[in-house]
Amino acid sequence: MVVFFHFHSFSDTGSSFSVGDLTEFTATPLESVPQYEQQPMVPGEASIPPPVIPPIEKPSPRPEVPAKEDKLELKPEDPVETPKSKPAETSEQPPASIPMLTSDKLPHQLAQENRPIITGNDAVLTIDHWVKSPEHFPVPEEQIFPLPKKYKKLPQIQASFAKELGSKRKVRLQRQKAVKDAMIHTWKGYRQNAWLHDELLPVTRYFKDPFAGWGATLVDALDTLWIMGLEEEFLEAVEAVGKIDFTTTQLLKIPVFETVIRYLGGLIGAYDVSGGKHQVLLDKAIELGDMLYGVFDTPNRMPVLHWGWRPGQTALTLRGEFGAVSAELGSLTVEFTRLAQITGNNSYFDAVQRITDALEEFQPRTNLPGMWPLNIDTSGCKVVQVPLDPLPQRGSGQMTGDASDPIVHKHEKRQGTEQPIDWLGAVQGNRIMPEVDESKQQQKKPAITVETPVYSETEQPIDWLGAAQSKHIMPEVDESKQQQKKPAITVETPVYSETEQPIDWLSAAQGKHIMPEVDESKQQQKKPAFTAPAHSEIEQSVDWLGAAQSGHIMPDEDEPKQQQKPTFTVEDPVHRGLTKEAQSGKIHKEGDGGKSDTIDRQLSLAVTTTVAEFVRTSPSCVPRGLAGPNSSRDERFTLGGMADSLYEYLIKEYILLGGASDQYKKMYESSMEKAKKYLFFRPLAEGDPDVLLSGNVNVDKAGEITFDTDSGHLSCFTGGMLALGARALGHEADLEIGAKLTDGCVWAYASFESGIMPESFNTAYCKDPDNCKFSATEYYEQLVPKYRRPKNTGLQPHQHAKRVDIASPGYEVEEPGYEVEEPGYGVEEPETTMIDPIRVQKKYPTTLKEIAEQIIDDDALPTGFTKVTDKRYILRPEAIESVFIMYRVTADTTWQDKGWRMWQNVEKATRTPFAFSAINDVTRSTSDPQFVQLDEMESFWLAETLNEPGLISLDDYVLNTEAHPLRRPRPSS
Repeated sequence: MVVFFHFHSFSDTGSSFSVGDLTEFTATPLESVPQYEQQPMVPGEASIPPPVIPPIEKPSPRPEVPAKEDKLELKPEDPVETPKSKPAETSEQPPASIPMLTSDKLPHQLAQENRPIITGNDAVLTIDHWVKSPEHFPVPEEQIFPLPKKYKKLPQIQASFAKELGSKRKVRLQRQKAVKDAMIHTWKGYRQNAWLHDELLPVTRYFKDPFAGWGATLVDALDTLWIMGLEEEFLEAVEAVGKIDFTTTQLLKIPVFETVIRYLGGLIGAYDVSGGKHQVLLDKAIELGDMLYGVFDTPNRMPVLHWGWRPGQTALTLRGEFGAVSAELGSLTVEFTRLAQITGNNSYFDAVQRITDALEEFQPRTNLPGMWPLNIDTSGCKVVQVPLDPLPQRGSGQMTGDASDPIVHKHEKRQGTEQPIDWLGAVQGNRIMPEVDESKQQQKKPAITVETPVYSETEQPIDWLGAAQSKHIMPEVDESKQQQKKPAITVETPVYSETEQPIDWLSAAQGKHIMPEVDESKQQQKKPAFTAPAHSEIEQSVDWLGAAQSGHIMPDEDEPKQQQKPTFTVEDPVHRGLTKEAQSGKIHKEGDGGKSDTIDRQLSLAVTTTVAEFVRTSPSCVPRGLAGPNSSRDERFTLGGMADSLYEYLIKEYILLGGASDQYKKMYESSMEKAKKYLFFRPLAEGDPDVLLSGNVNVDKAGEITFDTDSGHLSCFTGGMLALGARALGHEADLEIGAKLTDGCVWAYASFESGIMPESFNTAYCKDPDNCKFSATEYYEQLVPKYRRPKNTGLQPHQHAKRVDIASPGYEVEEPGYEVEEPGYGVEEPETTMIDPIRVQKKYPTTLKEIAEQIIDDDALPTGFTKVTDKRYILRPEAIESVFIMYRVTADTTWQDKGWRMWQNVEKATRTPFAFSAINDVTRSTSDPQFVQLDEMESFWLAETLNEPGLISLDDYVLNTEAHPLRRPRPSS
């Protein structure tokens, strides 16, 4: 249910990834697992796989804790008998194996009563349970961050309200009753049709379990039931909570963010708002919190946000994710902090405080310093390819190495049964050899010597392409005979001229081809044995990856030159390894926007190696803090979806900690400074509305910033957030900005046919917010995309024979989808009395205005809007929640009236016989034949509904992002 009840309740008060190869643990047959929404791929962009990650060094011993297995025998308390078949005269009887139902109830209703739908042998299910086991990367007791011990007295957030007059009180109570009736209607539908399941399907009267099947709607609704005075329903729900088993679910991986804000927040909120009288709520919160604490068991303590909970999965050592969603990473603080405050267990607070520290360190280093990109690499690794073999000495003709050299990461033992080297795999970063004892390796093989082969008449030179493709360089032969014929292969160290450069393997790995094709027949005739030419002053170094992929190893050059230079030599690089700073993991980029590539230059030395050095490599992890995603796409910065609650929780955590830590204050102020500069804009629309919306910026690798006006419901929390920050921090100017942002969402609600704002949309924007007068031409310019605008070609109509009847001068349109046969040149077209539909061409718009009007008509766009990217309304509360906060912090009753109009439109469009449903298109009225209710009702519909001011005051509670009220600690005396 939408946050609305609070408006009319006032009386006279003033107050992972796996490190190794992660194999899914599938001991139990599972039902289909829902796929969670992923970040949309930029059109035309190829998916970039994550890099190969090296093993974590010396993990803790694998816990030997047997998995708990419960064999549940499902025996009916009241068996359903199969009706006896009666003789039929005209039809065959169904086979005896097909079960028959005698109950008139739906199958899922029978399941809720623990009654099996079919008869026959008892079903036996094996269910996995999470088991608490030793951590792989525990935090020493003395290093756990404790909760602050002293809390400040913050400025008053909630306004003082004047005495309520009788007429206003009557209106308020009527509105309050209407919202409460809606809550009762929703709860009844859930209780009868989806009890103990996550969500009710409000049209078909069924259910679904996208959030682990632990009863998300039931837990989310607990505090709302208490606030509305529905005591009987609340007590029944509390009793049902005691039956939830958080140690098992049918999901392979738990969505950590959703679990924390809905379940953990819901349990703690209900415990707090009911005065701590129901211990089962706290017990279940601790049970869930202890299990979720395992998501932080990584080398850098960054959480695994989609977590495998089974014993076989928790036994694996994991790292954080390469592309963690920033909102999911930064929106765990409030719930775990409050759990730590209630229980006194500092481990809960330590877990989220380490995330905050990492975000704080990363904040000034992003491509938009002050804000965080939509996706963040939390792995703690910069992956570099480090050669495994010893390094050559300059001009020595052989490779030697010392285990103490930082670039010689690991030596690997080779036996007589070894496989040939995988060149292509090595270039691409695959590990070829197993790890061995380095000390023994050095004793047995202090150096590696390879000599030039002498081919016999029957021998063929090496097929490098075939070798690269088959992962085998040399054919398997009798090694004793092989040694007689080919004592060794010699690769000498190059002597470069003054203008030559060593081979750039990084460029080679990126696919650049250095060498041209050759005539292989000539190559074999004149060179019976494989020799590589030395480099002249103008020659380039060999691109082994490009050569292997293109099938050409040698350049097509002057043959006498190749004969004159029969030996190929390479020179070792000036620097063979990483600097001490890179080894230590002290990687802090400084300078313009944190883009200094000092460390990148250091790391590039690990991958810019020679042929001899690049025989075998291994991925190596250089420790680092948080970083941007490892991809070629631009980074997006926004306050909207996938980032929203990260910023929301900065100011709320500051309030929940009683201002005891300035860290959250500084991070919040820094982020809002950039948001006000780059994201907030005034829409350009008829009537010149003096409102604001929140957009996005994209920053490319060169640091160029591009703005777009993509906005929507998930951005509408910003108004309320700024209002809270204005009161808590004394930034009164932000209160006005927050009001305009909230009014922007109210304006968007009123703009559409249904009176409801869509999920996401774009609008035109004022280039000068202080002097913004609507201009139709400017609006059309922003509305019509470039590819649809009139083109000024300078040609006359008669020069466009096929477009004379369609286009005005200079405007090109696409040809129709069919071919129109034109009459031959100089031949008169025969007269006809019939209308030929092939000849009747569609009249296309020819001016900017006509094109704009067509777009507006086709997409049902209100004034000022340029695109509606998602026309749905899925019962989101963000807009009306900001309206609620504005009312609470200002005591301005006009916000109550705005909220009531929004509620009336929502209630009208979404009500069903059983509850309330999401809708498909807010641009259509409920009387439109194409208006559809989507049969979806997320649990936050019931959760984000508030209350009596005496119970829920913003000076006493902090609302998590699911609107669960968490009690603020009292100021220290």
